Amino acid sequence: MFLTVMGLKASDPEGTSDFPMGLLVAAFLAMGLLSFLSNYHLISGNWNLRKWSRRSMLLASLHCALFGVASGGSGPYWVALALIYFPAALSWLGFLNLRAMSLGFLSFFVAFWAGRALLFPERLTDAWPLHAAAMIGVTTCGVWMLLASSFYSTQGETVRRLLRESRRDRRRVREEQARSDRLLLNILPAAVAHELKNAGTNEPVYFESATVAFTDFQGFTGIAQSLSPRELVGELDRCFSFFDGLMDRYKLEKLKTIGDAYMFAGGIPTANRTHAVDAVLAAMEIQAFMNQMKAIKESQGFAYWELRVGIHSGPLVAGVIGEKKFAYDVWGETVNTASRMESAGVTGQVNLSATTAGMVSDFFLCESRGPVHAKNMGEMEMFLLRSLRPELEDPRRPGVPGPAFHRLYEDLERKTG
Repeated sequence: MFLTVMGLKASDPEGTSDFPMGLLVAAFLAMGLLSFLSNYHLISGNWNLRKWSRRSMLLASLHCALFGVASGGSGPYWVALALIYFPAALSWLGFLNLRAMSLGFLSFFVAFWAGRALLFPERLTDAWPLHAAAMIGVTTCGVWMLLASSFYSTQGETVRRLLRESRRDRRRVREEQARSDRLLLNILPAAVAHELKNAGTNEPVYFESATVAFTDFQGFTGIAQSLSPRELVGELDRCFSFFDGLMDRYKLEKLKTIGDAYMFAGGIPTANRTHAVDAVLAAMEIQAFMNQMKAIKESQGFAYWELRVGIHSGPLVAGVIGEKKFAYDVWGETVNTASRMESAGVTGQVNLSATTAGMVSDFFLCESRGPVHAKNMGEMEMFLLRSLRPELEDPRRPGVPGPAFHRLYEDLERKTG
């Protein structure tokens, strides 16, 4: 638009050169502002400035050249100089490449001189020295501007390419970092993963009281032999995925699975006073789920696994082992005792040590089994979990903790000492 006004003003015998030159300066400032904004991605994400400037440059060149054909004096040459400097400035600012600028420069000369030769041949013959000098001067100026713009355009394109690559690399780094964080959180507790990420190491922690639980499928080998590999893995995944959901609900930490065995703990990596209750609640739901699955499979004529669960509470040490493959694990006599609670347990029941039974006696009814032999540990008193205390059940949903249970649980959370 502003080049059209320049062509018209140059054709006006009463016009002055100040107006078109002022427009030219204003246009350069506007293009410089657009270049600055686009470099900082304030508008370039939505406007395709390069594509716009290339097309409009060619149209403006032809349009102004046609208006300049009918003008006399020095008007056409001001237009010519403007059309040379304008694409050169665009190229310098990064809106045009050398090919587009050269095409715009050439299109002007073809249109301008062809138009004057066809419409006003007498002006070419009457003042040929002036026209020849103007052509040489303008062409020389244009060539130098092309060379200079080529240099700046090449450098500008290199810088823009490097900036694009840098942004792409930073985005990839962020994506990989997020993926790495997700993988780390899948194998480590959030607090432990955060410490390992920031400090590069994790200090083992001694817990004065925590609860460890083991589960194991009874008759796993015999039933597994009747299943295809896909069916076997699918059934294990169904069971363990349900167990995983309980870990999040009851503030427990899944430690590992070994074959058909599942191990979890409460009170780590953040110590709390409700870990025994949390573990027993999860164990109750695990047994209820397995009993339900067994009933469904048997109604379809298939055998299904039964589960033993063993739980013990006591002191232990927790920490991360491994350099390439990390694992969060626990150690101590408490872990060994919990394993013995499982192996000496009753199929389809939750077997508790005397310590754990005492810690949850306000919440659950437990039945003593008396002294039971545990491998390498001799006789140990054990208890079978029977149910929630009736007064703590939800009146409308038997077997589900009610308001009284939750009040007692909150009191235990707040208890100190």
